[in-house]
Amino acid sequence: MSDLMEYQVALQKDGIFDTYESASLFADSDDDAVEKAKAWAHSFDGTPEDAWLQVVMSGKGIATLRPGEFSRPHF
Repeated sequence: MSDLMEYQVALQKDGIFDTYESASLFADSDDDAVEKAKAWAHSFDGTPEDAWLQVVMSGKGIATLRPGEFSRPHF
C-alpha cells in the first residue's frame, strides 16, 4: 500500500492569486491528485468560467489547468 501525500488545490480567478475556493486532499501520486482535484472542482454549483485549477504539493506546482481544461464534457 502506498503512502498518501497531501496536496493543496485552488480555483483561482484568471490564473492569478485571487482564489475562489481552496482545499487540501490526499492522493498516492501526482496524477491521482490531479484527477481528484478535477472531481473537487466539479463539486461546486457553477464553477466560474474564468477559474484556473492549481494543484500544489509542499509549495511545488504539480499542475495548472486553464479554463476549459478541467470542465465536464458536454453531451
